[in-house]
Amino acid sequence: MSILLGIDTGGTFTDAVLFDDTKENDNRIIAKSKALTSHAMLSEGIGKAIENVLNNAPSFKEEDISLVSMSTTLATNALVEGQGGKVALIFIGFDDVDLERTGLQETIKDHVILSIVGGHDPYGNEKAPLDYKALERACLLAKLDNIEAFAIVSQFAIRNPDHEIKACEFLSKKTGLPITCGYELSSQLNGPKRAVTAVYNAQLLNKITHLISATHEILERLKINAPLMVVRGDGTLVSAAFAKQRPIETILSGPAASVIGAFELTGEKNALISDIGGTTTDIAVIENGEPKISPNGASVGGIETMVEAVDMSTFGIGGDSEVSIELKGLSSHVSLGPKRAIPLCLLAHNYYDLVHHHLDNQLAQENTKASDARFIIPNGKLSIGSLSNKEQALVEKIGEKPISFAEVITKKRENSTLNGLVQKGVMSLSSFTPTDAMHCLGALELWDQEASVKAAEILSRRKNGRKNSIAENGTQFSNHVISALTRNSSKYIFSVSLKSDNLAEHEMAAQSLIDIMFEPNIERQTSFIRLGLSKPLIATGASAHLYYPNIAKNLDTTAIIPTHADVANAIGAVAGKVKIRTEFTLSRPNDDVYRLHMHKETKDFSCLNEAKQHAEQSLSKHLTHISKQAGANHVDISFEWLNNWARIEGQKTLISAQLKGAALGKPAIKKA
Repeated sequence: MSILLGIDTGGTFTDAVLFDDTKENDNRIIAKSKALTSHAMLSEGIGKAIENVLNNAPSFKEEDISLVSMSTTLATNALVEGQGGKVALIFIGFDDVDLERTGLQETIKDHVILSIVGGHDPYGNEKAPLDYKALERACLLAKLDNIEAFAIVSQFAIRNPDHEIKACEFLSKKTGLPITCGYELSSQLNGPKRAVTAVYNAQLLNKITHLISATHEILERLKINAPLMVVRGDGTLVSAAFAKQRPIETILSGPAASVIGAFELTGEKNALISDIGGTTTDIAVIENGEPKISPNGASVGGIETMVEAVDMSTFGIGGDSEVSIELKGLSSHVSLGPKRAIPLCLLAHNYYDLVHHHLDNQLAQENTKASDARFIIPNGKLSIGSLSNKEQALVEKIGEKPISFAEVITKKRENSTLNGLVQKGVMSLSSFTPTDAMHCLGALELWDQEASVKAAEILSRRKNGRKNSIAENGTQFSNHVISALTRNSSKYIFSVSLKSDNLAEHEMAAQSLIDIMFEPNIERQTSFIRLGLSKPLIATGASAHLYYPNIAKNLDTTAIIPTHADVANAIGAVAGKVKIRTEFTLSRPNDDVYRLHMHKETKDFSCLNEAKQHAEQSLSKHLTHISKQAGANHVDISFEWLNNWARIEGQKTLISAQLKGAALGKPAIKKA
């Protein structure tokens, strides 16, 4: 018997499942549990979920567990919501023209770029010596500008990473700050895109470290002595130590695990999968039993990376999406997300007197204000780096307990400062969410339904441009919220379907088509459009059963909501394998030389066959070494050569070649 413990730390819930991989179908699920995710102290939610799942399986003991594997949406949510530390990008060998042409500064606008002299050419030859004086200035900047990590990307570092390695050694010795080198994350060309990937990897270092450290602490306390793995964005597993160095690879970790989990639970080989969480909805496609992999790298919140991941589309809408009322001219409409808010029913469950005191006062007022039914929650002691004077003053004004938004935010600039604190994870907001709407309508009874009912009534009284209430009562307002979530989710799923079928090339036309299909307010006199999905829709997530029957009806398809849809991510976390992919490049600096560009070195050969043989031997050793670091027990290695030929003076000549290698194996588990 091999008992695996799967954990998913989501934005709202932390799930745990005990999984017996020697059995089949639902019999593999020994026990499952949920606990609220505690953002101020992650170990609380993780610990409660693990303790609960062990209590739900009394015949099993801690020593029976041979592997622990975890998926998480925290990195994804951090990018969507703009959380994380400030990063300085050391951009070596590029100039201002490169920055302007690629729009890199705009893409990483919250971070600092320092362009310095150095870099290499396409054949790995040094273009200019590395500018150590500029690196000295970077050390000074780190102290003056509250830099929390460095990202280093050098021109053509994938052909010769020498300058990235030397800059890393210099900055590490001088500052002691965490550092990400671009060549370690991707072996593909495109320096600016590697820079984006490296910057956001550096931004996420502290978050993933906190998560993994918290998990290790709780496992140690519970005397669970088993290897800890983490799910990457492509659904494969790596060791916790490996993930701490490459947190960017855990973006879409939770969604990728949900894809693997959905396949494990249903066996559907061709389907769309939609996983609804608290903050985001993640949509992917399964074809022939395999998740589609993004050909261009993972994209989250408009951020394009070089991370290999499931071809997942992530949208900022979920059960805990912040509900806002958009007033435009004489009209108004309900808007959802992309920011997450703590549901009012949950806040009232923990702070009943505080929440109801303010809601009752606001109900008694004749006019509803934009600040009504909103609260600010301090997140306790977090590693947040330095705060500005304005931020520190607002933190002191808020205090250490939840407080009504209207009591604190009295000036416009304070709202801007608060948004900064929320981005840094110092504060959270609580307001009306789809979860509250479901409580108000009686479809959910998890927490304080009365608080949701009161808040819905308050918000229904907001006036539009005609001085009319935007809804007749709280029930109608809640229905507006659920309709918005259903409509927007249908749009997103259908847009992913069009993209999968390569029918979204004309974006404006596709968007117009989607708007006509799902916007009920568009008047059509003589025509209608009805399209749907040709594949079933598998829905996962704790709230999937609340929304997806109607969403599937909108899309004229069948909704499959598996028995354990609420813990699909945790199941997917233990169903994956370790897979490491990388590549070496062979170039031709001149007719007599075949230059092999490996992980940290280059080597010249006069014979093509000799160069290729050495490449396969070296890549095999490299993959075996990295796979062991990633937590694999034994791996099978496969190779593929991609040759770039050209006809020169009538002769077929090799210009360059790529050796792509992959290592696949099961994670090493604790022996009985």
